[in-house]
Amino acid sequence: MSVNLTLKEDSVTPDLARLAAQVPALKKVMGVAIRNALISHFRLKNATPNRLGGTRTNFWLAVANSCAAPVVNGSGVMVRINHPHVAIHVYGGRITPKKAKMLAIPVTAEAHGKSPRVFSALRPVWSGGRPVGLALGEKMYYVFKKGVRVPRDPQALPPDDKVRKAVTTAARIFLRRRENGS
Repeated sequence: MSVNLTLKEDSVTPDLARLAAQVPALKKVMGVAIRNALISHFRLKNATPNRLGGTRTNFWLAVANSCAAPVVNGSGVMVRINHPHVAIHVYGGRITPKKAKMLAIPVTAEAHGKSPRVFSALRPVWSGGRPVGLALGEKMYYVFKKGVRVPRDPQALPPDDKVRKAVTTAARIFLRRRENGS
């Protein structure tokens, strides 16, 4: 599921909305500013190491690389984030297994970002007559869950004021250059 961000006339200043209606190229410039603000934000989020301390998966960098070019439409401009897993972070939700009975949740740095199938010597750990996880030797690598709830991440997208500032700055630069004939 992708996420669409749309800049409409009511989300910018009235003067900028009026100018965007008069100068069609301005909407494209504003869309590029939105995309650049998103990419910058996602790259900054990617700098944070994962909680388990394992090998990085660079999830947020992949999200940054999935930001599509802006599409201008009648009422505004849209930038699509085409990463299949970003929506769960933006909106929150529940993840359940699709091809298995349980999810295998990594609990060690060595298991982070890897499927249990890449480890050849994992053995099931049983409790109360049912499997509760997978271990290698005496160390637990994965725990089994029927599903997990991913909370909404309020910082998944950049703050509105940061995007608005980027759009306004880009529009001012574009209009100044257009005015000076460069």
